[in-house]
Amino acid sequence: MTSRRPPAERRRGRHHHVKEATEKEMVIAVVSNDKEGMVIQGMEHRATLLDDEKTILKQQLAAGTARLEELRRKNRELEIKLIICDLMSGRRNNLDDLTMDILQDVQMAIVKYRLEIRKRIRELRSMDSSKPT
Repeated sequence: MTSRRPPAERRRGRHHHVKEATEKEMVIAVVSNDKEGMVIQGMEHRATLLDDEKTILKQQLAAGTARLEELRRKNRELEIKLIICDLMSGRRNNLDDLTMDILQDVQMAIVKYRLEIRKRIRELRSMDSSKPT
């Protein structure tokens, strides 16, 4: 069953879905307009979008690099803790297979632990001596 009205009249009664155009689609529409001024504006807008994308990518790269460095630092700390635990438990008898960098970090960690233990012992002794008997 077809309508006898012309196509233009048939379309008026229908509801057409109209979507919002994105910036990219607007730039394409401006460029396809073929007017010199409009084409130049569209190209400038594209250059701005590319600059914005570059800025975003640089920020993401910087954030990723910072995250990578943090994970490397954390990994190194865990490696040193594991070596110390292996030494204390007897699973490791010597340090011959370690590099000088790791040995120095292990030594510094041991010194730090010893200082923390001594500090805690002093705190416990001072608490013990301050208790009334």
